[in-house]
Amino acid sequence: MTVNNKIANIYSLQYIYLSSCEINNIPGSEKISVKGEWKPIKFASIEYTEKQDEQGGEWEQNFSAVITEFNTIIEKELYSIKNNAILLRLDYSNHISKIVGTDEYPVILSLSNASSSHTYTLSFKRNSPEAAKFLQSF
Repeated sequence: MTVNNKIANIYSLQYIYLSSCEINNIPGSEKISVKGEWKPIKFASIEYTEKQDEQGGEWEQNFSAVITEFNTIIEKELYSIKNNAILLRLDYSNHISKIVGTDEYPVILSLSNASSSHTYTLSFKRNSPEAAKFLQSF
């Protein structure tokens, strides 16, 4: 869901390594530009929430994506992005793209899997000085 539209759904998830992109970001701005090759992650379910603390300071951000499609290439990719500085791109059904993370505060994902099946979960919970930003053209 987005902050402005409670009925929009995330239909696409992509990531980019902080080290392999060019970013135009002004702290405090609602927009960010990112130039580079985004890589898709196919998911079975996804959830992203953010909420600003009552004093108007930091944003509590929670993310979880369940991946059920499995092969050795996907497994290697999942293990390669965990614990690395990345940005996440969330594309919503209302044609808005939001970027979670910035050049100063990238996302670090954790990875867990259910040992009884080939189900992986990428997730993070963090406090950020800024909310997810709207993607704009470079």
